[in-house]
Amino acid sequence: DIGRLGIDDLAPLRGDLDGLAPRLAAAMPDSSRVAVRTRLPERLEEAERSVVVTGSGFTALMAQFALLGAYAVTLVAGILLERRRGQLALLRARGSDPRHLASLAFREALLLVVPAAVTAIWLPRVIVPAIGSLGIAGGRLGATSETGSDVIVVALVGSLGAVLGFMVPTLTVGANVTEARAASARPARGT
Repeated sequence: DIGRLGIDDLAPLRGDLDGLAPRLAAAMPDSSRVAVRTRLPERLEEAERSVVVTGSGFTALMAQFALLGAYAVTLVAGILLERRRGQLALLRARGSDPRHLASLAFREALLLVVPAAVTAIWLPRVIVPAIGSLGIAGGRLGATSETGSDVIVVALVGSLGAVLGFMVPTLTVGANVTEARAASARPARGT
């Protein structure tokens, strides 16, 4: 049934077509001659190439999303650092050690990152079927919304990167309160 033909079925179907003539000849009487003429293996090979091209385009799109996410984390971390530069310098001037500041930054990063990671793991279970029901992709392309181990690993790695992205700027603040206030009073040099 062509309606149930999926992307994973292309290679086995092409292999079955390559062995079709010998199987038919074996099933027919010895006096019968079998000839199979079809361009379906070539079409299936084109379809497989198309799937590879589409997959590489999808990979490039996901890399762009990852870069956009990293940029967003960097901007949010910078905004948080600028808003708290004076407070962090004051904590350092009053004797807070870097471990205490790292602990505060880690807890703040967890407050921001954990909800985002949980949402990133479970939101596709809602969005992918919704897109499929609209006819944009979904059912015809075999789009699924399974939460496998690869999704969880990517979410964990992204979360770890985000936590580090939030923590590192906090640890670079100096202990001089006057310099911190002067830096916050100056206009920003760039984005």
